[in-house]
Amino acid sequence: MKQQMKTKSAFLLLCLMLFSGAAIAQDASATAALQQKSIQVGDPVQVAVKVSHRPDFSQITWFPLPDSFGRLEVLGASKIDTLQERGQTVYTQQIEVTGFDSGRFVIPSFQFKVQPVRGAAYTLITDSLSLLVQTLPVDTTQPFRPIKDVMKVPVSWRDYIWYGVGVLVVLLLAFLLFYYLKHRTKAAALPPPPENLSDKTLRMLRALEQKKIWRNGEEGVKEYYVALTGILRSYIEARFGVKAMEQTTDEFLQTAKNHPELKAWSVQLFTILHTADMAKFARALPNETMHEQAMQAAQQLVQQSRPVIVDASLSKPK
Repeated sequence: MKQQMKTKSAFLLLCLMLFSGAAIAQDASATAALQQKSIQVGDPVQVAVKVSHRPDFSQITWFPLPDSFGRLEVLGASKIDTLQERGQTVYTQQIEVTGFDSGRFVIPSFQFKVQPVRGAAYTLITDSLSLLVQTLPVDTTQPFRPIKDVMKVPVSWRDYIWYGVGVLVVLLLAFLLFYYLKHRTKAAALPPPPENLSDKTLRMLRALEQKKIWRNGEEGVKEYYVALTGILRSYIEARFGVKAMEQTTDEFLQTAKNHPELKAWSVQLFTILHTADMAKFARALPNETMHEQAMQAAQQLVQQSRPVIVDASLSKPK
């Protein structure tokens, strides 16, 4: 009797161990289901895939998604959502498929590789799914109808309004382009404004100053003062109406003293012309400072004697 009790206990313990091992080994599950069993040609349908397992017992490898299931096209798939449910982790994914041919087609099983923490790896396999793709129903009781001719759609001015707007925009752009090119050509063709006497004289004096030809010895000094007095005499003759080019230094200085406007610069003229005569007639050789002072005096005379332009409209009584 005791021997029978021991045998039964050992058998029950063995069954319990086998059941527990099987439960641990098969802790994961996978299912797949269609949103509906039949569709019209070209309509999408959802395939819901669901996998659950305990991450502390095993690891799941998700199946690779193909571009099609035979003659059923895969339109896309959602991301894999994860949630916790009764101590297990549940993964779900929605796969959208469609068919462009009529008939009954099979979506094959989805396979997931499972690697338990303890024990050998195994594969979860879902059921295959059958989908019926139907064409539009045809009422065979009705007679065939002939093909209709092309129907003329009534036309109104609203159908052509955008064409008119487009033409106006093109014409406006063409006019603006023509206007721009015309005025740009005119602006480019206009000659620059004439240089006034004062600006021209100052430009010539500065050009002479930059050359510094007085550095070339005695001949360079003479050339420098001949050019300087020539520019200055030409300016005074044009500005004040004095025959400065034909007079000697003494005659010109006497004329300047008696001139109502030139007498204000008689001292500067004396300094410039006296230094120039020293250089030209070899009485003495001016130094660098005297060259610069003569040039500055000439430029100052031209700047200060610049004619003042008065706007005649401002002097008219209102």
